[in-house]
Amino acid sequence: MWSRRLLYLLALTAALMGQLADSVERASAKGATNILAFDATRAFIINVPHGRVITTMSQEEMEENIFTNIDGAVLLK
Repeated sequence: MWSRRLLYLLALTAALMGQLADSVERASAKGATNILAFDATRAFIINVPHGRVITTMSQEEMEENIFTNIDGAVLLK
């Protein structure tokens, strides 16, 4: 489920995995297909039906990006 790139770029903790899983669960309940899950320091584009992280971004990478092809956004908590 997690790409090598994700493991390399971010510290993948049990807490973060829980946050991402919760985001997918909440988005799925609303019928979302592709979501942006984010907080102040990182963002993830996630394919909800497959529970798969498609793209990861750090805070610096987010500054100049436009997020397209998403149908929902979830704030990580």
